[in-house]
Amino acid sequence: MTVGAGNRAARALLRLLDARLVVAGTTLLLLAVALGSVARWGYNIGLAEDWFMVPAMTGNEPDLAAWLWSQNNEHRLPVQRLIYLGLLWLTEDFRSGMVFSQLLLAGLGLALAWAAARARGRARWRDALFPLALLHLGHWENLIWGWQIQFVWSTVLAGLVLVLVARPEPLDLRAGLAASLLLVLLPLSGANGIVVAAAMAPWLAAHAAVRLGFDRIGPLRLAPAGLPADRRTGRLLLVGAILPYAAIAVYFIGYERPPWSPPLASPREFLSAAEVYFAYALGPGTRRLPLLLAAIAVLAFAVLGGLLALRAFFAPKRPEERLRAGGLVLFIGVGIFLGLAIALSRGAYEYRMPDRYALFAALPLLGAAFAWELYAPRRFGAAAVTALAIVLVALLPYNIRMGLEWRDWYRAGMAAVQADIAAGVPIPELAARHRPFLMHWTEDGLRERMRMLSQAGIGPFAAAREKPVSETTPETQR
Repeated sequence: MTVGAGNRAARALLRLLDARLVVAGTTLLLLAVALGSVARWGYNIGLAEDWFMVPAMTGNEPDLAAWLWSQNNEHRLPVQRLIYLGLLWLTEDFRSGMVFSQLLLAGLGLALAWAAARARGRARWRDALFPLALLHLGHWENLIWGWQIQFVWSTVLAGLVLVLVARPEPLDLRAGLAASLLLVLLPLSGANGIVVAAAMAPWLAAHAAVRLGFDRIGPLRLAPAGLPADRRTGRLLLVGAILPYAAIAVYFIGYERPPWSPPLASPREFLSAAEVYFAYALGPGTRRLPLLLAAIAVLAFAVLGGLLALRAFFAPKRPEERLRAGGLVLFIGVGIFLGLAIALSRGAYEYRMPDRYALFAALPLLGAAFAWELYAPRRFGAAAVTALAIVLVALLPYNIRMGLEWRDWYRAGMAAVQADIAAGVPIPELAARHRPFLMHWTEDGLRERMRMLSQAGIGPFAAAREKPVSETTPETQR
């Protein structure tokens, strides 16, 4: 090969390795692995809270509106329940929730990578950190469990708020309406959504003030001088900043604290739970590493990112950055606060922090990545975010291993259920045998829902029987 031909080949390879292609390729690869895991190991059998969906799925729920609004622990989840119910009506397959969740996270990863490229003016390979943080198999509990659309949906809403926060210019009408919708949906998507919406509504109110012409907080200008007012947009954004608080107030009408909730964690329990939670921002695979070191690294990256954004907010010569910097301060701060609140409320449980919380834990880390890119000295910020991307790549084997451990537990339990159905084990015995795995808190409720699926002819339970074959009459056998 000649030198010219070699140079042409090298340039062609570099074009193929364009940063946008690297990000898209990473996302598609992670998505393909997740979808392949559903195809290979997913079962059309409900797990735990999936069984809450069965009465509505089979037409046996007498009051659909009350069911949609009812609590699941501390959470009201009408939006997620409605989405998941629609998927179940269309497909009669619990795996539909798994696929939908994976598509949502892939879309969020690409949206955040696009926002990062737009914020700095060009795409970089390190933007792959967003899909790497959201879509690895360490998130198996969220990716291969249909009900976990509840965690995924609220994570995606919060992540899309971050996409809008990262905009370099004040919100226009379309972006402002999108932000308003996201902040209203968040309180209707679980208790964690209440925290995010309450914290981020002031950011939207600041955009409303700028559009209305009130562009100062004391001596601080919120936007460049000369930005034309748009009072129609400002009024709509102001309403959008108020509505989340109305949704929060409605959330607590008739709210009851679950009687099985543990007391608040002791200081020792709180610190232990917080250590696990913040280490999980890098994935549950950090359980194979020194957790304290991982948690300190995550908190240092997030807190320093928040301080960089706070410094940019008060910088006297960059008024055009104040809305974005202030939004990042709020986003990172509420992400850290949410982790501390979860550690306080969940730390007294006997079992360790569930892997599913890794999705929530990742959000302040991703918000901090924007702050490092935008407000740290250029080379230093780029190096810090690149290091985060490298760490996520290095942790992939550990996160995959954690996901496969969850898979082994899930597959063993589901295969046993399916084998018993095929062997003709009657529904009452199925419920008794598999209650600890399928729906541990109620055998009667599980048995009734198995009957509903059997009568509706849905999934493997279409072949389930009420009695053993030897006890059926010739007429029932026909």
